[in-house]
Amino acid sequence: MKTVFNPVEAIRFATWLKEESGVVMDDLRNTTKIMTELRANWNDPKYDEYLRAFDGSTKSFAEFKQHVEAYISYLRKKADIVTEFLG
Repeated sequence: MKTVFNPVEAIRFATWLKEESGVVMDDLRNTTKIMTELRANWNDPKYDEYLRAFDGSTKSFAEFKQHVEAYISYLRKKADIVTEFLG
């Protein structure tokens, strides 16, 4: 099996992935802030149900962010190795 790895494309993707995951996490922080503010004013059982689901989702996003960071690191290291090998 032949594998093709383009270090320039890998770095470009890693950079894009870092930027986009940052946007997602910023949006999540903003949403969390709004949800916290609404909690003080709303007394709605459906809100509480939604909040529990939202809290669970934020934990999933935190795990996803860890995976993204690990993959970015992997791509950069691999790109460095391949670039050095190709000279």
